[in-house]
Amino acid sequence: MSILAWQELMTGAALNGNDSDKLLINILNDLSATKFIPVNLNIAKRAASLAKRCGKQLCGHDAVHVATVIERKASYFMTNDKNYWI
Repeated sequence: MSILAWQELMTGAALNGNDSDKLLINILNDLSATKFIPVNLNIAKRAASLAKRCGKQLCGHDAVHVATVIERKASYFMTNDKNYWI
């Protein structure tokens, strides 16, 4: 999972208030099977290529998430986005 997903989750929890961010950090730390992958140049290049090919439907952090999955040859990809496609 791209490290950007960690940032997105934590930002959402922090904005939610009620100490959601403290609870979420504990949950994320307990996900031993999940690896948070830093964005490198290969991932950034692939994300830019995906965004060029898919346009507004896959850009920004979403393109980085998908590029990370492809670069790392992940077994599966989960999303909450209702309009996600590839």
